[in-house]
Amino acid sequence: QPDILQRVRLVRSYEDVVDTLRSLPKEKSDSDVLKDEVAALYLKTGQLYESIGKLQECIESYEKALEIRRLAQDRRKTAQLLNLTGIAYAKHRKYELALPFLLESFELRKAELGRDHSDVGEALHNLGNCAAKSGNFKDARAYFDDALRIKRRHLGERHPSIAQTLHNLGNVHFEDGRYGQAMSYFVEAVSMRKASLGTNHLDVAFSM
Repeated sequence: QPDILQRVRLVRSYEDVVDTLRSLPKEKSDSDVLKDEVAALYLKTGQLYESIGKLQECIESYEKALEIRRLAQDRRKTAQLLNLTGIAYAKHRKYELALPFLLESFELRKAELGRDHSDVGEALHNLGNCAAKSGNFKDARAYFDDALRIKRRHLGERHPSIAQTLHNLGNVHFEDGRYGQAMSYFVEAVSMRKASLGTNHLDVAFSM
């Protein structure tokens, strides 16, 4: 497929640039600006590998970027990479490997941004997804409840992201045999999606 071939070519071009940058004399390759560029290229390479289903190569690229970010003590960018690595593992159903990355990303964001920041809410949502997929419904409920509280504070009462968290909470309660509570979350999610997206949107149909 042309799109896949284009991404493969991009991966190779990124890797060639990284190799060139890392082969520069030490006095140049040690500069903070250059290291940041190399980390950004590793990140892009990882995202491209993930888009064509190459998990191992994706993780290797993310870990190389992560090593640079950690040394630079850049908490924001480190948290971003930890989150992406965790999500990549989760997409391939490797939840036990995803969880430590997602947890560390959450802790970094909480320490850097405060407990009620919107990025912390997103990190909690991702943790909830991972816990739910692992069958740990108690932890998943706690993560989703916290994520919902933060999202409501920042996004109001009719945002599609809030509807997604409500829907996920419904799924968790349903899987745990709490059918009445599950239904209340599903109903609220559908109502919110209808209000924000319209009755004919695919996400509304998906909720019903």
